[in-house]
Amino acid sequence: MKKVLFIALMVTSLFVKAEDYDRILAVVNGEILTLSDMNQYKARLKSQKLADDLFKVNPETLLKNKKLLIDHLIDQKIVDSEVSRLGLEIGPERVEHEINKIAEGLGITRDDLMKRLKTDGIDFSEYRNFIKSRVERQSLIQREITSKIRISDDELKSFYAKKASGSNVDAFEYNLSHILLQVKDSEDKAKERAENVYSKIQKGLNFSEAASQYSEDPNFSSGGFLGVFKSGEFLPAFENAVKNLDEGGTAKPIKVGSNFIILKVNKKQIVESPQFLAQKERIRSYLTQEAFKKQFQFWLVQKRSDSDIRIN
Repeated sequence: MKKVLFIALMVTSLFVKAEDYDRILAVVNGEILTLSDMNQYKARLKSQKLADDLFKVNPETLLKNKKLLIDHLIDQKIVDSEVSRLGLEIGPERVEHEINKIAEGLGITRDDLMKRLKTDGIDFSEYRNFIKSRVERQSLIQREITSKIRISDDELKSFYAKKASGSNVDAFEYNLSHILLQVKDSEDKAKERAENVYSKIQKGLNFSEAASQYSEDPNFSSGGFLGVFKSGEFLPAFENAVKNLDEGGTAKPIKVGSNFIILKVNKKQIVESPQFLAQKERIRSYLTQEAFKKQFQFWLVQKRSDSDIRIN
């Protein structure tokens, strides 16, 4: 009799433990979130494997706070229910295609990938489900959020101006021509020749004609064309000579090395500074990420209010 009672108690105990393990924590749009689901996710957080990069979470914080963890899992259920509602689920062939792409990107075969996952203690079927979920969620987020984010040039410039104190967002771009007079016999004679040419230009001689007649540049090009330069990208002596000139203006001769140079501004326009251009895409990426965080949280709040959520 005692033996029968002991066995009965053991069976009851096992049943209670199994029931407790599969206890329902929440129901989200008809989808059940169980204690076993939470425990499996906690195991992933602890191992830091198969982390979904859509949800930027701090594993330690979630592991310490059950309420936050359940809320996080509910958010995942909401995202997945939207995937289903919008018909964005993918089939086995697409999943296999994505896995093959991952292996190719790593420079290994599919079999090697499977071996690597096994070494890391990751079941391949679990990995397949993870890839399926990730691709579906990315498709949803691209459609609902990412595709709607627009970062204007004004926002980029405003951010740069605030962060890069003392740096200009805009710069001048100069299209320049030049006449070069070499110092041959003496510097004074070369300077005199340069001033004489400059005087003739001021009196009406066409700069292009003057360049053809008087330039001593061994690499002379038609009209004395020198090039197109942005502020900060060419010789300071050149920039100082032309920065206060309007289009069509000619600068007084300046000495550069062993030469005297006469510069003409063919065209002058405002463009984005080289310093700003060097950081423009990095700033765009940062602002896009920040905008995504805000829009994603706003989207989740909206979807939570529209969802049928019951927490036990």
